[in-house]
Amino acid sequence: CPLLTNLEDKLTAQLCRSFPRLKIRFDVDPILKGAPLDQVRYLQGAAAIMSVNEQRAYLGMPKSPDPEHDKIGVMASKPIVGEGDQDTGGAQRSGQEKDKPKLRVAG
Repeated sequence: CPLLTNLEDKLTAQLCRSFPRLKIRFDVDPILKGAPLDQVRYLQGAAAIMSVNEQRAYLGMPKSPDPEHDKIGVMASKPIVGEGDQDTGGAQRSGQEKDKPKLRVAG
């Protein structure tokens, strides 16, 4: 993102004058990847084209010693249904929302 790069450069120039080899960089990967449950759903969709160890690397986890986990498409699984705070709306719902009252504004 050019705007973020520009901000990093400006902050580095202003705050690191005495340390020319020091650079300020923002780690935006956690923001771009989304909530953990969203990441798991993404990886479930990618299970046919990614090995388990590639998926673990995406999540920042260490490599599994199991040789089967280096093969692509080994761990196809059922979709995860999310109901927690980290659920951002992409989950399949269990039908509980039908019973919840709707908020209506009288005008």
